[in-house]
Amino acid sequence: MDQTGNVHNPSLLEFEIYDFTSDSWKAVGEIGDWFILRRNGRVMYVNGNAYWLATTRGYVDFLQSFDFSTERFTRVSLPVDRHSYHIFSLSVTREEQKLCLLTQDEPVGIPTAKGSSINVWMATKIESNGATSWIKFLSVNFANIHKPFCFHNGMNFLVDPENKVFVCPGKNGFSKTFLNILGENKSIQVEHQDAESVCSLLVNYVPTLVQIQQGSLKKVKKYRRK
Repeated sequence: MDQTGNVHNPSLLEFEIYDFTSDSWKAVGEIGDWFILRRNGRVMYVNGNAYWLATTRGYVDFLQSFDFSTERFTRVSLPVDRHSYHIFSLSVTREEQKLCLLTQDEPVGIPTAKGSSINVWMATKIESNGATSWIKFLSVNFANIHKPFCFHNGMNFLVDPENKVFVCPGKNGFSKTFLNILGENKSIQVEHQDAESVCSLLVNYVPTLVQIQQGSLKKVKKYRRK
């Protein structure tokens, strides 16, 4: 993805796919009616498709996908009333590869607001036309978070379905904690042995015995982003 124009008001998005077999780039198309804010630049991959948060020219966030097999873009439906919550970021579960969405009930920006909650939505089914079934996997009321913490756009988080918690980095200007583990009735702050350490990125690790042999690659595709 190559985004041209001002970072706050991009004029055009150009998409290309790289083919390992032919060692060449292929133009997919150009987009002018939506763009990707830098804060929402993280892309998630589920079942061979890519998902990211995009923004309309009217500055409304929505969920966009790209199907590598058909090379088509599709807008993905969001949970319930889109105007009743603010979207922070996306994540993917480890084993079952479920797309997750981190949101906050309105009013946004008031972490102590009575009744305000942080919610983790999980996609149980995503149709090829973008129609998606969501469940509210987890809801955490701000009143149950013991120490100050600030949620922000594009923040990194991981979801643990087995323990029904999500994990996110701390030390973001409000929290002095290295990691935060949050659940409906759980708020755990994890410190690091090095007090100066900052957790900037959390990643899922899935061990694999598969090794890619040189010369045996099928058609594999990826984005190029300048």
